[in-house]
Amino acid sequence: MSHLVLARKYRPRLFADVVGQDVVVATLKAALEKNRMAHALLFTGGRGIGKTTIARIVAKALVCLDRKNTEPCQACAQCLAIDNFSSLDVIEIDGASHTGVDDVRELRDSARYQPSSARYKIFIIDEVHMLSTNAFNALLKIIEEPPPHVIFMFATTEVHKIPKTILSRCQRYDLKRMSVDSIFTTLKNIMARENLSFEEAGLLLIAQLADGGLRDALSMAEQVIAQDREFYTALDISQILGVVSHQAVRDIATAIINNQVEPALALIHQVYEQGLDLCHMMDALTEYLRVLSLCAHLDNMQKAQNIITGLALSDFEESKKHDPADLKRLFAMSLDAMSQVFQARKPLLALELFVLRVALRPAMSEATTINFCLQKLEAIIHQRPVPPGPALPKEIPAVAKISAPKAREPEPKSEPVLEISGDLSSRFAKLVALLSEKAPGLASYLRHARPVLSNNKLELNFELSLYYEKLLEQQNNAYLKALISQFFGLDIKLELILNKAPVAEIKTVKTVAEVQEHEILVQEQNLRTEASEHPIVKKALEIFGGNIAEVKRINTHDVA
Repeated sequence: MSHLVLARKYRPRLFADVVGQDVVVATLKAALEKNRMAHALLFTGGRGIGKTTIARIVAKALVCLDRKNTEPCQACAQCLAIDNFSSLDVIEIDGASHTGVDDVRELRDSARYQPSSARYKIFIIDEVHMLSTNAFNALLKIIEEPPPHVIFMFATTEVHKIPKTILSRCQRYDLKRMSVDSIFTTLKNIMARENLSFEEAGLLLIAQLADGGLRDALSMAEQVIAQDREFYTALDISQILGVVSHQAVRDIATAIINNQVEPALALIHQVYEQGLDLCHMMDALTEYLRVLSLCAHLDNMQKAQNIITGLALSDFEESKKHDPADLKRLFAMSLDAMSQVFQARKPLLALELFVLRVALRPAMSEATTINFCLQKLEAIIHQRPVPPGPALPKEIPAVAKISAPKAREPEPKSEPVLEISGDLSSRFAKLVALLSEKAPGLASYLRHARPVLSNNKLELNFELSLYYEKLLEQQNNAYLKALISQFFGLDIKLELILNKAPVAEIKTVKTVAEVQEHEILVQEQNLRTEASEHPIVKKALEIFGGNIAEVKRINTHDVA
């Protein structure tokens, strides 16, 4: 088959052709110039970033008959033999298919012999981590003290699987993932040399999908150009590769930002029905929200282009139409949802839940206030310093508050001014209130009495013998008699009655305890109603769910 795929056709043959590995290339060239090349080299990194390619270039530079500085001549017999895979002295071995100790022993025996025509005998072992433990042990001695004419070069994507005894005997070079910008520029140059017309957005899509590997990018480009067209648009490329187009991602993001649930769900189902990868769509959506969020926080297009590869002016202008804080929140929410979509057995369901969450998010001002309130409540509960935040509304809502009582300076007590006007129940309630200050024990008994005033006699009806017996002991208390005379008349008499089943007329008279309990219940109901009707509390319940468990009014100085 005469056709040569792009990944092989444009595989670097010189150091100058290598893209994105400047540090590694510079170090190797310096070692060649000073003739200080190590006897065992280890190239590590992800797939398709040039590990075996660089190893082959180093091998050519070492055996080239007419090397120019550090670059092989590409014309001598040794260079041509390596490029044609016909060299007897530069031997490439696939570690995945030569994993046994017998394979390594054969290699070790071959290494003892002098090279047939080159200066060195070089062994390039790809995916070296696939060797067995016994095979690694067989390599140890010869790697540590090889013959002067032998050089080993190893390449691996999983360096953690290589024994430390091997690592310590090698000079290690870590190759980095290529940037999107480097892959994009390389693709653009190659397509120009191939006389193929591509939309730049399409090449950028391929560069992003390559995930740092130029070989993957060229393989995807090869798949695209298999369909003979005069011009390849980004939409064409997305359809051929089976990924979501940039325009679809933008449309979904726009619908989400503008709180449009129905269009966003419709677009997602359209992508799903086309059989496209939903995980990739979530990835692309997060990337686009990242672009908008970063652009919203940058002053001008130039600064944004220095950070974001292939940034379109339309995206930069779009970011300025929205609240930067809201875009940052959307970016964070999508980043959190990525793992849920990727790990879900049904990604469509996780994606639908994400759309509902973000499209129905509260307004940024409400979300900020709710978040601040939650932080402040948490700080109060754990008795930590309250974090700074936005100013709360002047009218503090009645919201749930759980906190320890605050230590305060004791307030000076003043003698109460007696107001003994009013009906019997109100006067008796004032009597109990006064006793709560001076004689709380007496007050606690009187709270459960039903007072009846008849013929200069104050009857106190009790239904529980406990309170009746306790107050019977205090019936002749001088202080109690003085207060009763003061509230109900000088010649009033006190009579205690234990009536466990009082008649209906007496039953209608409420005790102070019953009145107070009723008042507390009414206040709690009013506060609960006030809290449940407040817009911030409504939004908090809508977001987080649940019910209002406890309601107390927060004093203004507690949250200032």
